[in-house]
Amino acid sequence: MLARIDGATNPTISADYDISMATLGYNVGLFVPANKNHRIMTIGAGVGLSYLNGGYSVNLCDPFRISLEKVDLTLGGSSKQDFCQNKQELANFQISEFRASGNAKLIVYSYVGENFEFNAITSDAIINSAQLIN
Repeated sequence: MLARIDGATNPTISADYDISMATLGYNVGLFVPANKNHRIMTIGAGVGLSYLNGGYSVNLCDPFRISLEKVDLTLGGSSKQDFCQNKQELANFQISEFRASGNAKLIVYSYVGENFEFNAITSDAIINSAQLIN
């Protein structure tokens, strides 16, 4: 079943993108040791350099349809599939640039063995600055 977003005077804007990012940086963190192998509440932050490569386009859709059924995502969670019909490309941009980046990390629980580390309930955020090199 599809829901429809359209109207003669209200077309919808959508975007298609395919961007890759490589980041190199340094992180520091603090944690509470529960014993030799167990850590709780690790928080960390860092700085780095990122390289972005790819492109995106901005489109006009009339109509724009959204599926009412949820689709499972590869990395967990779910989403609804959308369909841009009668697509007209308004703008197309290519990206190939270096940016300064920042990183924040939160790990609720870690087990650190001799040859492996197990982390449960983690969150990472990478923040990129404006373009550094044209």
